[in-house]
Amino acid sequence: MHYVSHGSGERLVVGLHGWTGDHTHFDALAQYVPGGTRLVAFDLPGFGKSTAPDSWAMEDVGRELAAEIDRLHGRTLTIVTNCSGAYPALMAAPHLARQPERLVLVDAFAYAPKYFRVFTNRSWGHHAYNTTFANPVGRRITNFALRGQKRDMTSDFKTANHAHTLAWLRSCVELGDCRQFAHLRIPTLIAHGEATFTAVRKSLPMWREIWPHAETLQLKGAGHLGLIEAAAQLSESVFTPAKAKGASHAA
Repeated sequence: MHYVSHGSGERLVVGLHGWTGDHTHFDALAQYVPGGTRLVAFDLPGFGKSTAPDSWAMEDVGRELAAEIDRLHGRTLTIVTNCSGAYPALMAAPHLARQPERLVLVDAFAYAPKYFRVFTNRSWGHHAYNTTFANPVGRRITNFALRGQKRDMTSDFKTANHAHTLAWLRSCVELGDCRQFAHLRIPTLIAHGEATFTAVRKSLPMWREIWPHAETLQLKGAGHLGLIEAAAQLSESVFTPAKAKGASHAA
């Protein structure tokens, strides 16, 4: 997998972007990397400069990701995800040689909303996807419908490999909801934009139900892309050692 590094040091922070994104989604956060810390922002399989995986199944992507992370040097490990980037991270966690000291999930869906399922229908879903995301008129209409967000939510689709983005979405939908990750006991921060999607807000109690130990953080003034829009606020949690914040493993 392709990645870009920011900073250097023994504290390793791995960044995993969301649907249609790439490593550049971490450029805003990279401005706040402190001394002694290395931020490694990946292009997930099939996105950016990373080739498509042999299997789009999220369990297989997670194993591939774990192997890539294990090759990176660092005394401690924090994993920061945006949107669906949470899924390969959670699938990778049991296979990592070192336990992360913290997971930071930014605007992560705990379930697949019904509107995503429209695009993944095996008979006609690809037509709905192409109408909505693969042409400029559809993107303008979609962005107008999402005008409550601060940013153009369809800009990444202009250069996306649509076969890859649709395959990724299918894998996310087929994964199911967050209950399958209840066995993970890693200090976790669940961050969400103040003006994010309804489905993300509905996800918060679902995450807290499976992980009572998890902390939550509202990113002031941010929408779904809080990773970019509230990078300064988010950096205070991402780059602070877990012990300093009082985080601990749940029993």
